[in-house]
Amino acid sequence: MPHVVLPARLSAVPDARHWVAAECRDRLSPAERGVVELLTSELVANAVLHGARAAGDGRERAVEVRVDTAGGVVRVVVQDGNPDPPVLRHVGAEATGGRGVALVDALATRWGYEPLPSPGVGKTVWFELAPPSARAATSAQEGTPVPALPAGFPVVPWEETALGAVGAWTDGLRSAVDLALQTRFPVCLFWGPDLSLVYNEAFVPLIADKHPAALGTPAREVFPEIWDRIGPLLQDVLDGAGPAYAQDERLLMDRHGYPEECFFTFCYSPVRTGQGPVEGVLDIAMETTTTVVDRRRLDLLSRLGDVLAAVEDVGDVVSRALPLLRTQQEDLPAVGLRLDGLAAPDDGEPRLPGRPAAPTTGRDLVLERTPHGTVAWLPLTAGTAARSGGAALAVLLSEHVPPDERYLDYLRLIAGGVAQALARLEVRAAERRASAFERGMAESLQRNLLEPPPQPDHLEIGVRYLPAADHARIGGDWYDSFLVPGGALTVLVGDVAGHDREAAAAMAQVRNLLRGVSFTLQEPPAAVMSGLDRAMRGLGVDIVATAVVVQIEQDEAAAAAGTHTARWTSAGHPPPVLLGADGSARLLETSPDLLLGVEPTLPRADHLVDLPPGAGLVLYTDGLVERRGEPLQEGLERLRRLLEGAEDLTAEQVCDRVLGLVADGPQDDDVALLVLRADRQDRRDAG
Repeated sequence: MPHVVLPARLSAVPDARHWVAAECRDRLSPAERGVVELLTSELVANAVLHGARAAGDGRERAVEVRVDTAGGVVRVVVQDGNPDPPVLRHVGAEATGGRGVALVDALATRWGYEPLPSPGVGKTVWFELAPPSARAATSAQEGTPVPALPAGFPVVPWEETALGAVGAWTDGLRSAVDLALQTRFPVCLFWGPDLSLVYNEAFVPLIADKHPAALGTPAREVFPEIWDRIGPLLQDVLDGAGPAYAQDERLLMDRHGYPEECFFTFCYSPVRTGQGPVEGVLDIAMETTTTVVDRRRLDLLSRLGDVLAAVEDVGDVVSRALPLLRTQQEDLPAVGLRLDGLAAPDDGEPRLPGRPAAPTTGRDLVLERTPHGTVAWLPLTAGTAARSGGAALAVLLSEHVPPDERYLDYLRLIAGGVAQALARLEVRAAERRASAFERGMAESLQRNLLEPPPQPDHLEIGVRYLPAADHARIGGDWYDSFLVPGGALTVLVGDVAGHDREAAAAMAQVRNLLRGVSFTLQEPPAAVMSGLDRAMRGLGVDIVATAVVVQIEQDEAAAAAGTHTARWTSAGHPPPVLLGADGSARLLETSPDLLLGVEPTLPRADHLVDLPPGAGLVLYTDGLVERRGEPLQEGLERLRRLLEGAEDLTAEQVCDRVLGLVADGPQDDDVALLVLRADRQDRRDAG
């Protein structure tokens, strides 16, 4: 059996085609030889693309082609290095692969494949073509016409066409027509100088209403609307330039009474008798309109989803979505958004009305005839009328696309994506409005609780409250200062876990309880804190909190010297900072007692520190010093260093300096701050 070995490259496809043609030149008619060349090209292309490399070894393999013409049957065998069987898919509008094997299945008399004897090293794929030329010649001698046209085809008066009477047809024409009519694949034969049409039943859906008038009619008369594209291709093949191939070619074909957008993959192959000139062109075609259009629409929907996911307001929907939609002129020749309260961004588009002519309430799509064509109105808010209390998408339908459910469903998907984005923006706006209202109410409540501090003689108090920027701006941090019976001053800061309405409410309970316990007991801070813990347990205040409470004491001798004593206790709270009159700053670090709300029976301890004239204390909550991913000790040290050299600052000025720690960006927690400062001696003397 004659054979040829070719390198596994795409250049092997034309080489194999020419070699097979030469081997079969004296044994096949031109049409039959064209089919053999075509099928050989498909199998060799598959071998190069899918079988050129053995699994995993990365070595390039050769492709071997063999031809056998014994017994009048042509058998072509292609061997490659991939043991996987060929894949046959039913070829239709949705097919995206397997077309080569489908052609073999449609045009060959038989085909199959066998793995090579050594497992895993490759396979052979073969086809056979039983040529009908001998039968056609015999039939012509006996006066029998070529095989009849398919059932349902009209009787064609061939003698009135350029092809002439059937009895006068050449062997080449008879053979080509016989081949075209017997295959299951869409095939059309263009014959003679005027390229008159003869085609099979599978070709009819591709030309639709042009059938049956196209039978025997010159191609220029059948396809005037696309002749500028296919005419030169057909003429080049007829002139001997070789075959022509096009994939997913867009043609505006008048096959249903309007210029319809169609896509085709086709191959024009020359048909000749012997060594003579090309007498006709064999067109093997497949429509890919559904595949191409669906892919185009899915791509736009995907990009629209990405664009709409990033919008922040209605203006973004207009400025981002509309330019994208307007890039797809094939389906959306004119598109606009009609949004109440927003200037129409498409006022310059004269083909779209400002509003629908008829009510659209309760309908997801309304079609309206206009002087420029059909406009689809799609409300963007469920249950509302387009442009009447709601928003709408307006689309001028393409004159090249059938207005079927596939097209209209596509428009519904676009409108649905835009509607979801608008609904999401509305929900987000409502949430912001509710959050702002809640924030304002809660912050007002909290600030009312955090009343201005008293200012006893020779003591200055400054306070600040800073809500959390990334939350609801309300929380459980608080400061307080008050005078108990007898005139002693109590100052404190505390922190109830959380930063929401519940935390603010719990803070109010704990604040009021602490004031009541202090007034009732009139004991040192540790005893007051224990009493507060017991009251919380008894009254069912089920929260956890930290706090530091300081009582400022001064007997007669201390008053004469201008000195105060700070007695303080801590319930798991960050340590106070002692401000020295000399500008020093020291953390009053002790072993803190247990948090409030955990175990009220455990003892608590008091601590003492002197406050000479000019000294002071800084009390704060953890939002001032805590940072994500940073040890707490680093934040405490940062605060201590910041407070060094503050000997000449008033309590209010110290507050301003301290809040500089959180001025550079939003904080994750609220901050309560209290600064107590004893008057300097020179100020006391001046007073």
